[in-house]
Amino acid sequence: MEVDTAQAMATHVIAKVIRLPGPGHEGMEELDDISVPATSPATLTIGGLQPSSMYEFQVCAVNSVGSSSSVCIRVLVPPVPPPVLDDPEGDDPAQMLDDTAAESSERHGYASPAAGKPAPGYLLVGGFEVRQTQLPDPKLLGPSFDVAVAKLQNRYGMAEQAALRLYLGCNLDMQEAVRRYDGILEWRQRHFADDLRQTLHSKINSSEPILPPFQEQVAQLVIVNPCVLVAIDGSPVSIYHVGTAQTKAQVHDDQLQRWSLFTAEYVDIWLTQQSARSGRLAGHVQIYDLHNVSFWQISSGALFEKLKILLGAGQNYMEQVSSIFVIRSGSMFSMAWKFIKGWIAPRTASKIHVSNDIPKDLIQLLGPNSSLLPLLKTPQWTPAMERPAHESARTA
Repeated sequence: MEVDTAQAMATHVIAKVIRLPGPGHEGMEELDDISVPATSPATLTIGGLQPSSMYEFQVCAVNSVGSSSSVCIRVLVPPVPPPVLDDPEGDDPAQMLDDTAAESSERHGYASPAAGKPAPGYLLVGGFEVRQTQLPDPKLLGPSFDVAVAKLQNRYGMAEQAALRLYLGCNLDMQEAVRRYDGILEWRQRHFADDLRQTLHSKINSSEPILPPFQEQVAQLVIVNPCVLVAIDGSPVSIYHVGTAQTKAQVHDDQLQRWSLFTAEYVDIWLTQQSARSGRLAGHVQIYDLHNVSFWQISSGALFEKLKILLGAGQNYMEQVSSIFVIRSGSMFSMAWKFIKGWIAPRTASKIHVSNDIPKDLIQLLGPNSSLLPLLKTPQWTPAMERPAHESARTA
């Protein structure tokens, strides 16, 4: 049978947009479909989405013959940062800081030319260098920002690094930060996360291999290599072989939850230590390999729910992920990503890199001696995780 290649080319991309149930919004709301030419620019910016709402995009390609299967992508629209610091307890900012406004400006490096300059693409925020793309607006740095971080430190007795991650992860919204962390504390207590953290510290300081629980059972669902590589800057790198996911795998939810908590807590310890050593806010690098992903995997609701549990603990670790590489994605997903990218916040989009192959940015991040290619060629579960470097922490 001969196929007209001109007819086989996609002419349009159509997206069905659905607002999913969430706080203050019951039931699903189906919005108007959006259609754009397949030859349109790489990104499309669309307004009107509600802050703090989850949307599902069902994207398909259309030509004169018909339409492709839909690719479903869910996106959480972040809350809108307040124009001024929201102080729910009415504390006096002057009592929250020992620094004067001038001292704060010098500490951030945005006013004093005598202050040490951070690396290109970074800003000095408190005691840490932070990527400019992690900030909704660098102009928001200043005494009010310091007050917010100090308030979170005092309220929860947390270190500056943890407070900084929390505030950045909540888009500089103080009320959202308090709400989120109250929920995180309850979650940590329910799952005995503090006990696990002590155990992990002991394992890291020993010579024994660090093995995630139920790794072999998780591999029956999908092959995952947590913390299998170390980036040049010392950051942990994990690989998720999405194409190996099994729609009929029988894995208990409790096993997935315990694996998820263990790996997320381990990554958090790694990043905390690495950031303290380097003075730069470190992040987890995640690689999602879509090679051999099938329509049945994408459309399986049961598989989606299992994978959501597997990755679920990560939502309780604020600003933990620095980069997400979606590789070997195929033309359909890449086309869908071009459409979706314009809908999400630039701060979130800057972390996500979608490519049909293995991008040079990822290779440069891992270094020339990385074992990435062998791991991709033959996906198999790795029992032990890499360890963070052992060096004395810097003095702030």
